[in-house]
Order: sequence, then C-alpha cells, then structure tokens
Amino acid sequence: SYRNFDCSVLRHISSLGSLNCLTMLEVLVDHNLHLEQFMVLMPNLLELGLSILTRFSLSKRVYLNEYIPRLEAVVAASKAPVLKVTVVAEARRLVDKVFKNNYVEKLILTGPCTFNMFPVMDRLKEVVVNLDALFIDDTCNYWKSKIDDRSLHRSGLCCVNIGSVY
Repeated sequence: SYRNFDCSVLRHISSLGSLNCLTMLEVLVDHNLHLEQFMVLMPNLLELGLSILTRFSLSKRVYLNEYIPRLEAVVAASKAPVLKVTVVAEARRLVDKVFKNNYVEKLILTGPCTFNMFPVMDRLKEVVVNLDALFIDDTCNYWKSKIDDRSLHRSGLCCVNIGSVY
C-alpha cells in the first residue's frame, strides 16, 4: 500500500548501504510517517527537511496519538545541524509541538501562526520564521487573537514560541 511505500524505499536504500552517504533529506510528513527508525542510519545528514501535509479532518485521536508523537520522534532522532520545517497543510489544533534535539543549530520554519512549535534545542543559534503567503493575507491568525488585533503578528509566538529557547 502507499502507506508503506516510503518505508520500503528507505529499507531498499538502506540495504544498499547508501543511507549513511546522505547529507540532505527532504520528506513529506503525514500521520503515517515512520522515519524515526531510519534516522540512526544517516550519521552524515547535514539538513533535514520536513514538509508537513496532513488532512484537515484528521481525528483528535490520530492527531494526538500518532501524528504528533511521530513528528516529535523524527526531530529528536535527527543529528542534522539544520532542520527545515514547511507546513503545507495541517489540521488546526491547539496542541504544543515540542521539538527536542541536541544537534540542531539552525531552524527554518515556514507555516501558519497557529503551528505552535516549542523548540528545546541546546545548540540552537539561529531561527528563521517565514509566515507563508499561503496562510496569511496580512492578518495574524494566532490563537484567541481578537479580530480587531490581527494586523500585527506576535513576534516570538507566531508559528514558533521562541520563549522556550531561553
């Protein structure tokens, strides 16, 4: 099935012994992601790109018990110094995504104000946040912001909570 396709491709590449040669990897992420088991086989990875594409109608159970834990596990297992996260489409839920990693030095995040990412990264030196034009029309859609207070984005809160870094 298509759900196992990414795992079978990675297993095949792994059997050839080529995963340890990868320096950059860009993958499409949904609730069926099983990339964390392969991260240990990529010691030379310099940049990990995660393009998130989930159904808007994803159930709360699947979102909390499958999607979030797997996404956080992939980030935790990565040894790449550059982490690039692009949110193409995601179910909108007021849930914190705690990304723990001791290797990431640069975080590049593109997505909506409501992504709610909390980086817990000891070596983090640079954070680049791009509020994608796909999600914004010059208004902020951060959680519980008043309609008449959406002309300015909440620096340090929109998309990623920088307060957790300090």
